[in-house]
Amino acid sequence: MQKARAARERNRTYRAVVHLASNQVVPLADLTLPEVTPAGDGRYAAGFDDRAYRPMVEYDTSYSDAYIVDTQTGARTLFQRKLRGGGGGGGGQGFGGGPVQWSPNGRHAVFFDGKDWNAVSAVSGVVTNLTAKLGVNFFNELSDVPATPGSYGIGGWSRDGAWVLIHDRHDVWQIAPDGSKALNLTDGEGRKQNVQFRAVRVENDPDEPGIDAAKPLLLRAEHLKTRDSGFFRDSLNGAAVPQRLLMGAANYSNPSKAKNANVYLLTASTFSDFPDLRVTDDTFRDLRKITDANPQQKGFLWGKSELIDFRNTDGVGLQAMLVKPEDFDPKKKYPLIVYIYERLSDGVHNFSAPRPGHSVLPSFYASRGYLVLMPDIVYTTGYPGQSAMKCVLPAIQRVVDGGFVDEKAIGIQGHSWGGYQISYMVTQTTRFRAAAAGAPVIPCGCSQRTGTVRRSLRGMFAEIEKEYPHLRETMLAAMGNLQPERLLDPKFLPLDGPGAAAGEPAALFPIVTDL
Repeated sequence: MQKARAARERNRTYRAVVHLASNQVVPLADLTLPEVTPAGDGRYAAGFDDRAYRPMVEYDTSYSDAYIVDTQTGARTLFQRKLRGGGGGGGGQGFGGGPVQWSPNGRHAVFFDGKDWNAVSAVSGVVTNLTAKLGVNFFNELSDVPATPGSYGIGGWSRDGAWVLIHDRHDVWQIAPDGSKALNLTDGEGRKQNVQFRAVRVENDPDEPGIDAAKPLLLRAEHLKTRDSGFFRDSLNGAAVPQRLLMGAANYSNPSKAKNANVYLLTASTFSDFPDLRVTDDTFRDLRKITDANPQQKGFLWGKSELIDFRNTDGVGLQAMLVKPEDFDPKKKYPLIVYIYERLSDGVHNFSAPRPGHSVLPSFYASRGYLVLMPDIVYTTGYPGQSAMKCVLPAIQRVVDGGFVDEKAIGIQGHSWGGYQISYMVTQTTRFRAAAAGAPVIPCGCSQRTGTVRRSLRGMFAEIEKEYPHLRETMLAAMGNLQPERLLDPKFLPLDGPGAAAGEPAALFPIVTDL
């Protein structure tokens, strides 16, 4: 990877600003601050320096020290150390990737610190915590990855930069960037109804960035139990509760509005309905289908999806997506295929298009007379295989209790992270007649999730020692004293040279490979 990036680094360019009135060039970025993202008006910029944290990418994630850069003078003001995420930003509209989201007027930017949303003043560099006192969580409450959880995102800035819309799990908040005012824009209705509201930008005019406060706000809604979705309308400043426009058993996409007409374009899909284009007006009463992209589907049996409830062996209430053949008969016995990868039940209304891939295609197997079960899995850090067992087996039993499963024909398939859990489960149970573990990740603590090291070797062996104290004196336990970043970064592992004989990092390479 370092070789592949060498040419890019040699030819890297750095941002600068030319002041035409004074005929001066002011450098904004350099080797010490390689990434700089200007605000919409260009008066200030956000700069990111990741040099101190680059080795951590191999076993943690990317971090940067973040600065406000004055584009008039080039002066830099540090406002956050070890900000999660790489360089970049949302630009003038406050949308897009990156750890900092600028207001349209360029006077404030918001960022997420792993727990709360904060705003930094471009003029003073003062940071204000916007969400700590609001009584709800703004981090992903369902995250069970052994790492800092992500946020629920923002819905955008007002055009004048006077407030920003920030999402919690259920509702939308309207918050002033100086922390002087915070309003639950959706009046807590999302939490009351177990619905997730998200602000929708239907007009994206680059000449008029931000949300027009004079117009109603469109919200996309998704019920977190049924996964039904639809749209609500709300008034800014919280004058009334959200007004329901449309809600149904389908996956509705965010709509786009015609520039000069009251016409909205969106898609709607179910497990068996292709996401064709539909048009409507701002009432969303009549969605007219204008495409038929998959007419050949009419000649095939496809399948039907539904949600089932179950509890894992720890008593946690969960859901699973169950796909049945289109001509399902509850009096018959069907073979069952289980597919796993973390949480999958939220895809119950997603269209299952036939295509080649490395994982089970539900519509393919349902059309051939199989049941396909996709259970949600929750994890205890350090015990991913056991966690999967505690969720998958009760989900299977829940379906078996329906009386239509051939218990001698139950198989399971998963890829990567799912593949690892399957490779573990088949050593613990005889429930499966067949199992396919595709590209399973290495179960060594170096791969808690998606191939990234989430726990150090020291932490891994500390957990093992709790259960097996006699391992404290072994070479494996001693390996926990090594710095993981030195083992995992190739630049610390030269395979030859005088240092190897002296016991420097190169000498450790055979030990690591033997493990």
